[in-house]
Amino acid sequence: MILRALAFLAFLLPLGGLASPVLPDRPAVLLTKIEPKYPRAMLEAGVAGQVTVEFVVNVAGMVEEAKVISSTSPEFEKPALVAVRKARFKPAIKHGQHVESRVRQPVRFELMAAKPAL
Repeated sequence: MILRALAFLAFLLPLGGLASPVLPDRPAVLLTKIEPKYPRAMLEAGVAGQVTVEFVVNVAGMVEEAKVISSTSPEFEKPALVAVRKARFKPAIKHGQHVESRVRQPVRFELMAAKPAL
């Protein structure tokens, strides 16, 4: 069986503003998704996994303070952090103003069987 790697940022879970537990009126919106690089050893071993990353989206839509919250394997952590740090967002909005927001993001590394050529 031929396996094809699929790694992706799953979804955004806003965690509210930095100074307040109050949620923004509109959470940060992902504009540019970066596919993380599947670690070669994990791909060859047929291992899938997930890393949950928490970070701040600043008022310019850039990622700051990215850190791993949990992971199924340490080998997935660096590629997940690299991808999240390169992503770009539309910043969160509170009372009509761009605000920083904290986001928790799962990054999944999945193996999919490749379809046979016709």
